[in-house]
Amino acid sequence: MQKTGVYGDITISTTTNPVGLLGNNEVELVCTYDLSDDDTVFTIVWKREISKDSGTYQQLALFYPPGTNQNEAVLANLTNPSVFGRVVLTNPTGSSLTAKIKFTSVVCDDERKYQCAAFGLNNIGQVDPTSITSLTVKATPKVTSFGEVEMVPASNIAEGQTVQFTCTSNVGRPAGTFVWTKYNGISDSVGTTVDSTTQTSASTDCTFTGSSVISLPMTNSDNGVIVRCTLQQETITNPTDTTYYKQTDPINLYYKVRQPIITPPTNPAVHFKGTSLTLNCAAEGNPPPTYIWRVKGRQISTAALLQLTNIRIDQSGDYVCEAKNNYTGNMYIESRTVSITIG
Repeated sequence: MQKTGVYGDITISTTTNPVGLLGNNEVELVCTYDLSDDDTVFTIVWKREISKDSGTYQQLALFYPPGTNQNEAVLANLTNPSVFGRVVLTNPTGSSLTAKIKFTSVVCDDERKYQCAAFGLNNIGQVDPTSITSLTVKATPKVTSFGEVEMVPASNIAEGQTVQFTCTSNVGRPAGTFVWTKYNGISDSVGTTVDSTTQTSASTDCTFTGSSVISLPMTNSDNGVIVRCTLQQETITNPTDTTYYKQTDPINLYYKVRQPIITPPTNPAVHFKGTSLTLNCAAEGNPPPTYIWRVKGRQISTAALLQLTNIRIDQSGDYVCEAKNNYTGNMYIESRTVSITIG
């Protein structure tokens, strides 16, 4: 409680920094007073600012101390916003010297300062100690407005291109922010945070709309990455809630074929005739490369794995593995040669 009013033996305090959640949610303002046996309190008055930060107050509700002839608490007919139908008043009792205003629903304009005063007599004379508190209105983001991550270009992405990602949603009140994370495929549970900013603008419903844009230059290592946009805001109690993030599918990134690797290495230096020879050719690229084996200019296989049985001396020579792929109308070719001697 916030204690700001002390007059003689009469003290008064109010709820410290109450927070109301926009919509059909409850929040209570409590004004507590204390007095000695020689003091008297006639009424307790809750007031609210005419408008936010105006510093001018008007009566919201009138309460009466406990006693045999205690009157009912009275709610003033205030507008902008109206409180009728969504406020419950509770008079002080013998066991609880508190004057309570409970909002059963919260609107944006409830956010302002509220003042409680106790009017009475102490050993000095008439007194009216007061206490002021500020009601803050917050709102949970409206996830129905959370669209899918927009990606430009959306397809036929190749290494060397820069891709722009955009995330837009209602971000609640106070305005939340977007956090971007890049994951190296579906098995990556940690990811890497991408630097970003969030631009916000006020909506007509007391909340904010937010947008964030990032640009990522793509390399061949980005094939299969997932880019996630997560909304963070202080009313979100579970940061892992899937409701508050959107992500791309694994990104299919085209990149040209790399120089192939031939295994196993040609050891021993001389292979004996009549034996078998197996060579495997592997190259990175997306789309996955196709392969052609050539020896002495002649094509001998279109498989990555070359298997020769009962080899002959005249099969000695330079074996060339050619790997190629194509995308967006372009063909890319890389090759590697291994010398085979059969004796």
